[in-house]
Amino acid sequence: MKIFIKKLAILGILILAIATVLQIGIVYRLKDKTVNGHDIYTIGKNLDYDVIAFGNSRCANHFVPRIFQDSMNIKFLNMGILGHGEISFAYMQLKQYLKHSKAPKVVILSFDPYVSPGPLNLVGNTNYNEKHSFSRYAFFAQEDREEIVNYFNYNWAEQYLPCYAVLKYKIFMDCILRKNGKLWDKNRYLTFSYVWDSVSAPILADERNGNNFRYFRSKKDSIKLEVQFLDSFCKSKNIQFICVQGPVYKDLFDAKSFAVTGQICRELNIPFFDKALLEFCADAKRYYDPNHLNDKGASDFCRTLCKDTAFTSLIYNAIGRK
Repeated sequence: MKIFIKKLAILGILILAIATVLQIGIVYRLKDKTVNGHDIYTIGKNLDYDVIAFGNSRCANHFVPRIFQDSMNIKFLNMGILGHGEISFAYMQLKQYLKHSKAPKVVILSFDPYVSPGPLNLVGNTNYNEKHSFSRYAFFAQEDREEIVNYFNYNWAEQYLPCYAVLKYKIFMDCILRKNGKLWDKNRYLTFSYVWDSVSAPILADERNGNNFRYFRSKKDSIKLEVQFLDSFCKSKNIQFICVQGPVYKDLFDAKSFAVTGQICRELNIPFFDKALLEFCADAKRYYDPNHLNDKGASDFCRTLCKDTAFTSLIYNAIGRK
């Protein structure tokens, strides 16, 4: 029995040692990198971007850095995250970025009826979308990553047992191979080239006529306060804050809901650019699903912004270029 226990202890120590070595390897492998483009949080130090865009998957898909760089000669970073339209998440990302890098001149919030309120004190979050992707930050999180670990409420084992979190959330091989991470490195946004097939993937009945925007309208006051908070935070850092609203396919478009965003920005005196345009809303070939533009649609959307003289003038004035 003693021999068995001894062998078991040796095996446990060996497994722990191997897991520790692998965990250290993952930490160094992912230093200042993304696993899959869904975990944008710490992406480097001493960065110097003119403009950074924040928001949910619509931000992650719609803002193509290359278009802004080519059309306006500006350095553009897309920090959109799938499933996280809460403004508190954008605030947390921006704070993290400012810890190690120069403040951007402009912050863009992808602002539409898909945003939601969240805990600005970063405590009590209930949105765990992409928790698996962010689990790469869970292990032995020091002060630099403490907020993101607390935001997703990783437990003791996930934080202190090497490789446990990345194995539990099934991203171990993603951390090693970084297939989608390398694609993000190349494009700097989430790309989707295919065209939406409205026959095989039709719009659900409860998504039509603005039914899926009822929550947004019910939370208008909370959202307004959080937008105001983020604007004030940006002003305290000498950052120009603006909001941009992107399109959805026409059968999802609800004029009442899409008008609320502009109303909030007017009341707060925040620059607002509404690009939920008919030319985009009516063209299914520009989408990969009813509320996300594909690569062609996203490129056209960004070129439309770059042709908007009010938008370009605001950006150029903020970065000190005439």
